[in-house]
Amino acid sequence: MGSCPRALHVSLNKPEFNLTNRDIQGTWPKWNKFDTTREPANPLEPTYKLQKVKYIKPDPPRFLRDAMQIDDVEGARPKKVKQLETRNSNNVSDIFGASPKKRYARKTVYNSVNYNDVTKFVPKSQRVTDPLNPTYSLRDTGTGHFTHPISGAVNKSYGAIAGS
Repeated sequence: MGSCPRALHVSLNKPEFNLTNRDIQGTWPKWNKFDTTREPANPLEPTYKLQKVKYIKPDPPRFLRDAMQIDDVEGARPKKVKQLETRNSNNVSDIFGASPKKRYARKTVYNSVNYNDVTKFVPKSQRVTDPLNPTYSLRDTGTGHFTHPISGAVNKSYGAIAGS
């Protein structure tokens, strides 16, 4: 017996396809032949097969009712707004003292060319400025009018020394 493992069994004259794909048709390359199912075409002027559609016009829908018409539903529309007359809340003409005083108007008109009102007229004050002989205005308690007493002290007993 030899050292070859083939010699141990008898060959059956059967092809062996284990570890190969030669028994499946078209799984090995073909070097001599190019097989295609495409039609021959010119690559400079290609033609394409596009899908075709036949348009079928749909039936118009039946008119049941106008869905936008809601007049038959109560409360579906807003109520009309009542326009009320508004009061003038800033009017204070009926409140005494709430309106501004009348604007002061000069008795003499100012003249920018004639300035004699500055140089000739010297206003004379009615104020008493003698601190040794003051004059006071007092309110008469009976009538409520102001009286102008002649100069002299109003309170003669104030500051007097007893026994002098």
